[in-house]
Amino acid sequence: MLTTATGVLAAVRSAPAGLEVLALLGAAVPVIYGVSWILASAGRRTPVSLVLTGREHASRGRGMATSRGREERQAG
Repeated sequence: MLTTATGVLAAVRSAPAGLEVLALLGAAVPVIYGVSWILASAGRRTPVSLVLTGREHASRGRGMATSRGREERQAG
């Protein structure tokens, strides 16, 4: 994809094995983790996260029961 178009992939493949591993662990893995973190953070703030976790959408009102079973009351 992008690495092939820019020639980075060819340069990494032609390098010695030790440098290839360093490139993978030092650059590719952190980028993959970063992209995954961004996608997961964005997904947690959408209604889709409720479907994925099996929870129902509940609005925050007065006297709603919390996950601990007690009533939560708003101050004021």
